[in-house]
Amino acid sequence: MSAIVTAPFRLAAAATTFYYRLVSAIVTAPFRLAAAAATFSYKVASRFIGASYSVASSVVICLCRSRSGLDVKEFPFKDPLKPQGVYRTDPLLSEGQKGEKEFVERKSDLKRMVQPNVEGGLLYVTAESGGPMPWRPATDETDANAIFQDFSQWLAKEVGEVPGGDRGLAQRVMACLSAGELTQFAIRMNFPPQVLQSHVVLVVTKDGEVRVMLVAFITHQAKPGLDSTPFILKLMTRNLNSVHEASDFSRGIVMDYRVVHATEKKISNGGFQPVLQLTAQSYSACK
Repeated sequence: MSAIVTAPFRLAAAATTFYYRLVSAIVTAPFRLAAAAATFSYKVASRFIGASYSVASSVVICLCRSRSGLDVKEFPFKDPLKPQGVYRTDPLLSEGQKGEKEFVERKSDLKRMVQPNVEGGLLYVTAESGGPMPWRPATDETDANAIFQDFSQWLAKEVGEVPGGDRGLAQRVMACLSAGELTQFAIRMNFPPQVLQSHVVLVVTKDGEVRVMLVAFITHQAKPGLDSTPFILKLMTRNLNSVHEASDFSRGIVMDYRVVHATEKKISNGGFQPVLQLTAQSYSACK
């Protein structure tokens, strides 16, 4: 009897419970859907960010390797030569010092370098030249002293008045204009002094900075009959048109060097790109 009496109440309770659950499901469905979507988006974003980070890391590593010139594993030279570094020349004496004979020899070197029949010779780059150009005396001079005076006047005109500049600039530049410095560098850095296709480039920026760049093919293993190698050495002085370099001159010239993979068989085809970058503004562009 009691079952019959309570049946309507149990039925009403069951209906109420079912209605409550249905309403709850309908009401909370958008929130559950949004939560699921957010969770899915988070997982996708996490994987994407992780992949992007991996790619970015790879790119950074590649850029760093490219910027350093050579991968360590691909560098066959022995210590103390590194893919890039700093080097100080032996003391360079200028005119009027006890090294007068050496300076006279450098003048003779300049005379030979600027002859029309000399391949490469002395090249220069300025903000207006647009690329390496051979330097020639204004007149058909044959005397080494006269050629040096012509060179000094040309350099002073190109540089102009620069704060912090120094009157001994031409002498300092002259002391660096020798491909023999490449041979000395090879001896000091413990690799064969078989330097090939050496070029001397004088760089004058629009701000009056003056640098000398020496470029040549080098090798870790001397072989007869070599004309080029897989490696190019670039030696670059600091700004020679400064009081600091003038005061430090007797101790030698500080030069930054870099060894890079050669992409050409001729230095003149691809070795001067860093020089062209220099004319834009700063030396750091090619380091």
